[in-house]
Amino acid sequence: MTSHSQGIQQLLQAEKRAKDKLEEAKKRKGKRLKQAKEEATAEIDHYRLQREKDFRHKQSNNQGQTSTHSSIACFEEKALFLEAGIEEGLSFSESSVENLEEEECPWKRQKQVTGNLIMGSQGNLSTKIDEETTGKIQNLNSNYHRNLESVLGHILNKVYDFSPELHPNYVYTI
Repeated sequence: MTSHSQGIQQLLQAEKRAKDKLEEAKKRKGKRLKQAKEEATAEIDHYRLQREKDFRHKQSNNQGQTSTHSSIACFEEKALFLEAGIEEGLSFSESSVENLEEEECPWKRQKQVTGNLIMGSQGNLSTKIDEETTGKIQNLNSNYHRNLESVLGHILNKVYDFSPELHPNYVYTI
């Protein structure tokens, strides 16, 4: 009987060790997932900031405004300031950012100079794209009308001017 209870005791201990190992594995998996999520979030934020910086640079070039190193630095400074505040759990509205003192936020002067460039206004950019598109469409239409007759003439000449002859592989049998 004692060997039977001893066997049960060993089974219970083995089961407890297995549960402990499973719990440890779940904790490790949770830590790995949390770390991967944090790394992915950081990478996404970095990529987003880079793309926004590139977009602002292209947008300022498209609007005919020269973007100097200092204006890009101001944009980056504002983005870093807001990002640091968001990471600390702060929330910003546009009005709260505008209410900051000019000495505290040097990008405010740049915002006043460039107007709605920082706000992401694409009015001028979209009208420029629309004008370019309209010009291209007009160019295509004029080319179409100019070349219509000659292309149709070529096609009709190819259709009507043919000489009927038998294929070389055709064998005439009686």
